[in-house]
Amino acid sequence: ERLLTHIIPGRKMLLFAALKPEQVRLKALMEEQGLRAALINSDVSANQRAAIDAQAQRGELDVIIASGPTAAVGYNWEMFDIVIFVSIDYMDVNILQAYRRASRGSRTKTLYVIFMRYEESCEGRMYQIVTAKSQLANSVDETRKILFFSL
Repeated sequence: ERLLTHIIPGRKMLLFAALKPEQVRLKALMEEQGLRAALINSDVSANQRAAIDAQAQRGELDVIIASGPTAAVGYNWEMFDIVIFVSIDYMDVNILQAYRRASRGSRTKTLYVIFMRYEESCEGRMYQIVTAKSQLANSVDETRKILFFSL
């Protein structure tokens, strides 16, 4: 329900979720809202991913739902205005690369990046782990951004 408050007519969204059932549920939810939605995860072939990317480039999609790892590399989706992490995995690089899909190219408007977290769940600990991993990566490579989350 809180996710629906972030839908702004005319604003395109990228939704990232870690688990396949969650991704499928999100696609159905977005379609119920009348949005043109596509799903990219490990069940989607390279050809299907290319077709979804082409649809996005032509402005035919309002939202793409994806897992971080499957959409982390190779896409330039600067036409999307809002990136929402409905859930995360343990890889800080997946988060960095995922939101960078929309921060590439000719971005002229502010990119909103939102992280959702369920109260009293294991997600708080996952965010702590991702922060620790990004701090460790930064200690080895100072060009790596440190991810901080206000919990």
